Amino acid sequence: MIAILLPPAWGLLLPIIVLEAGLGAWRHSIPFGRAIPAQAAANLFSTLVGLPVGWFLLAILQLTCCGTALGLHTPLRRVYAVTIQAPWLIPYESDFWWMIPAAAAVLVVLFCALSIACE
Repeated sequence: MIAILLPPAWGLLLPIIVLEAGLGAWRHSIPFGRAIPAQAAANLFSTLVGLPVGWFLLAILQLTCCGTALGLHTPLRRVYAVTIQAPWLIPYESDFWWMIPAAAAVLVVLFCALSIACE
């Protein structure tokens, strides 16, 4: 999942920096040029370091306690497969069409929280 989520995160890095700098400059009445370096440093750190480290910690947690393939026979097991096992999906290839977007949605929420904490 990290290979699926990091390229869009890198692609959105510059627009996010500009948007956050604009909002910060407006909210705190500081020059836009002063807000850009601060937002660039914070977002570069959270995207280039925070997200991979966060994924790594989630993957280690999954592998140590929750990496068992339980199947997708019940709704609860399907939820388990795309939430708890989101960092490294069990290879249910015929179900990847829905599992990848669902796991990505779970990880995006976790990565957003991690990014806010890092910044």
